[in-house]
Amino acid sequence: MQFRTEINLPVSLCPISHSDKILFAGSCFTQNIGQLMLENKFSALINPTGIIYNPMSVAKTLVLLSAGMPFTKNDLFFNGQYW
Repeated sequence: MQFRTEINLPVSLCPISHSDKILFAGSCFTQNIGQLMLENKFSALINPTGIIYNPMSVAKTLVLLSAGMPFTKNDLFFNGQYW
């Protein structure tokens, strides 16, 4: 009797190695996967602008980060006790 579904995954066309630099942007799931990558000695940057939940916010964040423009104090706001 088989108690699990076995799935044969093809080899990735773009494998990740320890020499790669990886950016994780997204939800708390991303935070957890990124942390596992760090614990396994991968070079990872996890949610540099904070946790974000929808695809449009992820896309806007990637565009913003790829532009290479520095953040200024005008880009920040105070909410409760956090900037």
